[in-house]
Amino acid sequence: MGWLDPPQPVGVRTRVPYRADTTLVVVAGGAVLVGAVMLAVGLGAWRPPGLGAGPRWLLALFGAAAMAGGSLIALRGWAEWQRRAAAARGHTAWQRDHPWPADGVIDDRQPGAAAVDALGLVMLVALLALLNGALVLAPPGGPRMLAWAVLGLLDLLAVGGLVALWRRSRPGGPRARLVLSSLPMAPGGRLAGELRLVGSHATPEVALRGITERVRLLRRGSAAPNIDSHCFYREALQPSPQGAGRWRVEAELPADAPTTQLSQLPVTYWELQVRVGGAERLLLLPVYAAGA
Repeated sequence: MGWLDPPQPVGVRTRVPYRADTTLVVVAGGAVLVGAVMLAVGLGAWRPPGLGAGPRWLLALFGAAAMAGGSLIALRGWAEWQRRAAAARGHTAWQRDHPWPADGVIDDRQPGAAAVDALGLVMLVALLALLNGALVLAPPGGPRMLAWAVLGLLDLLAVGGLVALWRRSRPGGPRARLVLSSLPMAPGGRLAGELRLVGSHATPEVALRGITERVRLLRRGSAAPNIDSHCFYREALQPSPQGAGRWRVEAELPADAPTTQLSQLPVTYWELQVRVGGAERLLLLPVYAAGA
């Protein structure tokens, strides 16, 4: 198929750099702090004056959820800081753009597009923890049944979001690795490597793709980002069997191929799309100008 004109939209699994800014730190820290207070009250470690007779176990449950969500965001921020530190130590431009493996083995780990979802979920869980705490700590009386009913529905939505986020971070199916003959590859050069599938001996469908991603605001005056991902190049490849779960993959890169850019926007990259057993795996490829 080759070049796509116009480029085709793809899914939401993004490789846009995850940046832990001040707002993110405040949200994550606030979620952990609020969760810790709710958990302490729910477990009886702290008994503030005027404590109501509501179910303290529910307070402890959502306090723990708020702490877990905030910790998840904090860990993502720490991983991004480590990624930047590793890239900054690179001796060449392509090494500074992304922490590519020194042994040339590319795996199918995703950068965590769920981080954006996790941020929104942390904010929701923190808010629900506060609302649950307000009901538990409130003195008896007032329209509490209606409040518990509405809040119970929101609690279920939050729990469902946590489960969905956990499932999204743990994709099922076989794992994929690509052992490249050399790093990096230059436009007009040759992709050559061995594809290794763990957990499947079925023949995979393999394609070379070029992707570009741009970040825009959903509406004027809004701070909510939207990521537009489009595939501008796609070429189906024919892997050659090399043994159980191993396949030889070769392709010629276009001479006018845009080079990989992962450290700043707009993000541009090349990847190997592998489909097997109903699962899809994406392997990032280092395509940089010769001598970069």
